Amino acid sequence: MIISKTLNKTQEEIIKSISIKGETQISTRLDPDEIKEENKIGEGTFGIVYIGEFRGNQVAIKKMKQIDKDEDKMKEFEKEVMMLDKFRSEYIIQFYGAVFIPNKICMITEYAKYGSIHDLINKRTNTEIPNKIRIKFMIDGAKGISYLHSNGILHRDIKPDNFLVITLDDNIGVNCKLTDFGSSRNINMMMTNMTFTKRIGTPKYMAPEILNREHYKMESDIYSYSITMLQIITFQDHFLKKYTIFHGILQIQSQQVNDHQ
Repeated sequence: MIISKTLNKTQEEIIKSISIKGETQISTRLDPDEIKEENKIGEGTFGIVYIGEFRGNQVAIKKMKQIDKDEDKMKEFEKEVMMLDKFRSEYIIQFYGAVFIPNKICMITEYAKYGSIHDLINKRTNTEIPNKIRIKFMIDGAKGISYLHSNGILHRDIKPDNFLVITLDDNIGVNCKLTDFGSSRNINMMMTNMTFTKRIGTPKYMAPEILNREHYKMESDIYSYSITMLQIITFQDHFLKKYTIFHGILQIQSQQVNDHQ
């Protein structure tokens, strides 16, 4: 509010108030001082994941390993940040923002208490997770993929590791959410000039046409999700290896991937 004071012809003071209303745009470029890092909960080739706190919210902090010195990895990080920021849905892991300061580069997302579906399969027995919850996982996952596809985006790395379990309560609306958009691309770009690319996808979830160096398309994501659903239904991480035909396919897939890298 701005207050203005003036004098009229009779030297009387006139006070006028002007109300000003404004809004600031919320930035996803975060101040590292607002992020409180707690316990380490995971580690991979990309970096280390910590549980922490951001503005009163329990979050996952994905810290990158020397990413600022690798141009390709930095571009991939920026692309994933852009995807998470642009595409928001209740079936996509909530994105709070990222830090781009050298040596402090990290991404802040919603914390998934139970880890990924892959983690759950490895830590829980078949009888511990009822069919009703497993069906919810599959429905939530399908809705997350459908949301991306309806917005012209292909995920390209669909697998149990990339579905994070938020809750095991079947009374809650959403039980699991899709994550990891480092490999995601626009459908039009994929159809016109992209074929098989190294480091995209995970061999046992890849569609045959991708291994045949054909264009990546929507159906390729769906194929990967069908294999993911198979594992959710059986609740066995190594289900495919028990079947000779599938085991043979996996060996061929792995060899083809190595040949093209």
